[in-house]
Amino acid sequence: MRLISFVFSLPLLLATPALAQDRDPALHCAALTVLSGQILAEAGEASEDDLATLREISNLMLVHVKLPVNQRADALRAYAAQYRKQHSDTEIATEVDKTGDACLRDFVNS
Repeated sequence: MRLISFVFSLPLLLATPALAQDRDPALHCAALTVLSGQILAEAGEASEDDLATLREISNLMLVHVKLPVNQRADALRAYAAQYRKQHSDTEIATEVDKTGDACLRDFVNS
């Protein structure tokens, strides 16, 4: 339950443009959702139910990715793996804090 509180209590982002312009914002949001679950699971802070919920949230975000449906999951795995190689857990958490509410607003609650 802590994980869900973490994801949904992120500060309000004023506008989506904070997301990088050179990447698909929905793919980026889905990757951040998956990565936050991985990081929390590795720290022992996420239950299987929490992880299942985050997978469902990321699947809702993937609907908005501008790729053919059969390419979205592979794109998510590749993007998330590359992003995690390039960013520390702290940097990922900071990005989730900055963009989490906009991700939910734009790709889940839309």
